[in-house]
Amino acid sequence: MKKLLVGCLIVVVIAIIGVGAAGYFAYRAVKPVIDNASNYMEKAREVTRLGENITVKTPFDPPASGELTQQQVERFIAVQTRVRSELSDKWTQIEQKSKELREKTDRNRQDWTFAEFTSVFSDIANIWVDARKSQVNALNTQKFSEGEYEWVRRRV
Repeated sequence: MKKLLVGCLIVVVIAIIGVGAAGYFAYRAVKPVIDNASNYMEKAREVTRLGENITVKTPFDPPASGELTQQQVERFIAVQTRVRSELSDKWTQIEQKSKELREKTDRNRQDWTFAEFTSVFSDIANIWVDARKSQVNALNTQKFSEGEYEWVRRRV
């Protein structure tokens, strides 16, 4: 009976060690995914917080006629031009990486590394934050509220 109990105990200890080792390696394999998801969520929160930096907070009441003024269009173009000029180099880098991934897809390459796949998303997330910073600065410069800017953008 003692030999059976000792044998069962040894099997349980070996099983615990095996499950622990498997869990450790599974955690190491999944940790980059968890870290990247956490990073993306933080970027999304940062973009949301940046909206709080817009200085004109008054609600925008669209005109009854629904027509844009020349001044609104000029201010809108100034915002768009500033954001585009500040992001031009970064956007070129994203387009290059996207082109490389597209070429791999066209060649039916199925062995993308996780780093290759997520690097484009990480770069896009960084550009998204930079674009929002640039947009908020341009909105403040042009004295746009977020509501007015969105109204003008939809009509332009």
